[in-house]
Amino acid sequence: MLSLNTPHRLAGVLLLLTACNTPGATTDTDAEGSSGVAASGSGSTGVESESDPTDPTTEQTSGPTTGDETGGADTTGGTDAESAAFFEAIVGLWVAPVTSWTSAGSFPTMNMDVRAASDRVLFSRVDLDADNSLRFAFQVEEHDGESQLVFRNGGEFLGILRDSKAVLEERTGDTWRFCSMTAGCGYIDARFAFETADRLRLDVDVMGMRHIEWVANRLETRTSGGDFPTPLPEPSDAPFPPMPQLEVQAQWSVPLDDAADVWLVLTDTQCGLNPIANCVPSRYMLAEAPAGSTNVTLVVEQIHAGQYSANAVLDRNRNLTAGVLLPDAGDAVSFPLDAPTDVPTEGTGTLMLMLDADI
Repeated sequence: MLSLNTPHRLAGVLLLLTACNTPGATTDTDAEGSSGVAASGSGSTGVESESDPTDPTTEQTSGPTTGDETGGADTTGGTDAESAAFFEAIVGLWVAPVTSWTSAGSFPTMNMDVRAASDRVLFSRVDLDADNSLRFAFQVEEHDGESQLVFRNGGEFLGILRDSKAVLEERTGDTWRFCSMTAGCGYIDARFAFETADRLRLDVDVMGMRHIEWVANRLETRTSGGDFPTPLPEPSDAPFPPMPQLEVQAQWSVPLDDAADVWLVLTDTQCGLNPIANCVPSRYMLAEAPAGSTNVTLVVEQIHAGQYSANAVLDRNRNLTAGVLLPDAGDAVSFPLDAPTDVPTEGTGTLMLMLDADI
């Protein structure tokens, strides 16, 4: 049985990938646009375009704070020491339900695996379903001749790519407040409050109204690796760093009588025979397998490079619920468990899984 904390009930076969803790290059392409809505499509530069405030993939937080630990409000985007402290605090695999006042509603979990995507950028992504995803990036950028700590987020909302940036407005102790780079705190007000080293509260206000609340626990640690971050800041118009992808072919022998569900999850630990205790997803995906099919392809974009393990479940009766996915009679799983695969530092990794072990 697989216990997977997943955000929405999605239709498809469940793949469980267990990622080893190796930082790698990741790619994210932003949507271009301005004044609210980013352009649709899969590739763009996304330069400081503000997201639609009703977009749940626009993860901004709220909660004003009063100055930094040196006694005054920081309006320059943060010092090098503040940036380094934030990078050290945020890296890791964070897991928690999300309370949302967006049109997408609340969902049982959001797993954000924050790792180095390059020698300057920390990145994480979660796929809510085939048309909705959320990505975070944290980096130091050059703006008006100054280095500023930037929180960048966006993703797909109903298939439309969004992108926005918020700059560090002020820091108080272990709370970092980010506000919209183009429209100020009145538009996006985001607060990352580290209640302990492994507990993070993210509050989001958009246009003065609560957007989301996410109180997450760091369930697995990560290291940024190498010389991260390098001294030079990112240009203000820099795209996300390049990332590899993983293409998974899930196959079964008997054609489906009816459409079935395909789920995909990336984790940093092997599941073995006790997945409820051992599996902490760092990424998950799903696809729908149509009636009559014997295979489905899942393409996981913007993955951190490294070694992974993979499992899959074919949910023929489509009764798995969000949060805990427990295959039952009539479903099928892949065998052997935790099939290894490598995601390269660039390009596309491939994997084939057979789902013929019926329950």
